[in-house]
Amino acid sequence: MTILTDTYRRARKSWRCYECPRRVQVGESYHLQTVAESGSVSTYRTCEQCQVLRGILAADFDFGFAEEGFLLDECLRDWAETRGLSAMRVYAWWRRQWRDRHGVRLPVERLHTLLPDEVLALAA
Repeated sequence: MTILTDTYRRARKSWRCYECPRRVQVGESYHLQTVAESGSVSTYRTCEQCQVLRGILAADFDFGFAEEGFLLDECLRDWAETRGLSAMRVYAWWRRQWRDRHGVRLPVERLHTLLPDEVLALAA
């Protein structure tokens, strides 16, 4: 696998997050990664919240997929079950595509307040 593009951008149009898959709205920041593998080129766009969560998972567990840029529902659920109630809350937010019951998006800064300190220390 060859990474062709690995950058952060501000959306000029609406995109679907590869990870959650909510719509990244115009003006929001997102992570763009373009990879070439086996003769084909793929583009992955990831919202800020999923990008932060990916970094936390990569630091907390030695997941190879986190470095390549893919969250899997089962791995995220397993991580949440081993880390307790705070991580289960993060998992619930992820399942709801980072929105509360009124449709308001969770700010990235608030994501850090949901996690226990020992998990954040690993990601630092």
